[in-house]
Amino acid sequence: GGRQDAIEMPMPKLTPQMESAVLSKWLIKEGDEVSAGDLVCELEVEGLNPELPHATMLIETHEAGFVARLLEAEGSRVAADRGILVLCDDEASKDQFAGYERKDGPSPNSGSGDSGARVFCWQAYVKGPPVPGMG
Repeated sequence: GGRQDAIEMPMPKLTPQMESAVLSKWLIKEGDEVSAGDLVCELEVEGLNPELPHATMLIETHEAGFVARLLEAEGSRVAADRGILVLCDDEASKDQFAGYERKDGPSPNSGSGDSGARVFCWQAYVKGPPVPGMG
């Protein structure tokens, strides 16, 4: 067994200027298994760029695992880089995260010289009408 690894997904910071976004819709639920390429949530973002004053973004995970916790409710405004969900590596361990507290602020270094934190990889797409001829 040993310690189960969990990885926290931050609110994607889509531009350097983005301070927060509204988590408008979860596309997954606690207990779901996700794999790389799965869409996890929709965000409502303002002011990404001058041509796009308001946009709905689809966020895709490049991590695989089981959804241990959703840390934010739909409709919440969440600061960029704040944890929004927790993935764990195997289904049996997801119950360990029932009382999970998100890591607020920089996580304290364990003293090993390497925090060992995995970086959560994701991709963002503008949600728009389907493009004719696609799919």
